[in-house]
Amino acid sequence: MISCGAHAILFTTGRGSVVGSAIAPVIKVCANPETYAQLSEDMDIDAGRILDGRGTLDDVAAEIRGLVAEVAAGRLTVSESLGHREFVLGYKSFEPIGPRATRRRCRWPPPSA
Repeated sequence: MISCGAHAILFTTGRGSVVGSAIAPVIKVCANPETYAQLSEDMDIDAGRILDGRGTLDDVAAEIRGLVAEVAAGRLTVSESLGHREFVLGYKSFEPIGPRATRRRCRWPPPSA
């Protein structure tokens, strides 16, 4: 998303990933009340409060909109405050792409007939 022009990332998690970014702010939205209770110091938004009745969808949506505006104005996200600056090109592996890689896979140019 960042490489396509996103200036901030809304990262939803239920398991508590503590990802950050060296390139754009990451706003972590946790939808699991138990995970948020364990990792609240590493999350920006507690969306799990909808599930256990401590808030409504509209409440959480307003909080997210407000935080996006604040981050756009310069407020640090939790990841930024903690110094998380991960940068990875591929998730599980990195397969080179482009004309040379395509030729190897496709046997281009084809053998002469």
